[in-house]
Amino acid sequence: MPDAALGSSAVGNDLVVPTEGVHRAGSYVVSNPLVVPSASAVVHSGFFRDAQVRMGLSEWLPGS
Repeated sequence: MPDAALGSSAVGNDLVVPTEGVHRAGSYVVSNPLVVPSASAVVHSGFFRDAQVRMGLSEWLPGS
């Protein structure tokens, strides 16, 4: 069902947000996005509990 709502099962998503839409939307492009591998099974509501995500944030945010 989520794949149908998001357009296609060929479009990567976390059942809530299309993966590409987070870092690529028209002229808005994040040059070096952190895309957590699907094998890590990070769900949308638990994104900030993931170690890779916390590491990325600590690298990107000044003073962290």
